[in-house]
Amino acid sequence: MSKILHNPKSYAPAVYIPCWLIQIPVKLLSHGAKLVYGRLSQWADTLGHAYRSAPQLAEELGMCVRSVKEFQKELRDVGLIGTYHPQAGGVNHFEFYDHPWMHEPLNEQLVYKQDKYTPVQNH
Repeated sequence: MSKILHNPKSYAPAVYIPCWLIQIPVKLLSHGAKLVYGRLSQWADTLGHAYRSAPQLAEELGMCVRSVKEFQKELRDVGLIGTYHPQAGGVNHFEFYDHPWMHEPLNEQLVYKQDKYTPVQNH
């Protein structure tokens, strides 16, 4: 039986998780927090604001609301996002912040300057 190949980039929209974020060790930021960041970034406007409730994110990510809130707290605690509520019971407002992780690679072998990574060849 032959298998049908699939191009994972063929479907849109897709969750965008930046390469700088992927390489952050899990001891500093969990995989779930990275996924929440990626999903929130889909909803972000050009100024770095996103408007989404925890129940909406939970449904979109297949998580429980409690987990989404814990992952949002992780993101706030490391300074990647801020959250504010303009009215009680309303949709959460998120702000994305610039962070040193975005500018200083933790591993020089994982610096992504282009869409495709070319590994360093040892001679």
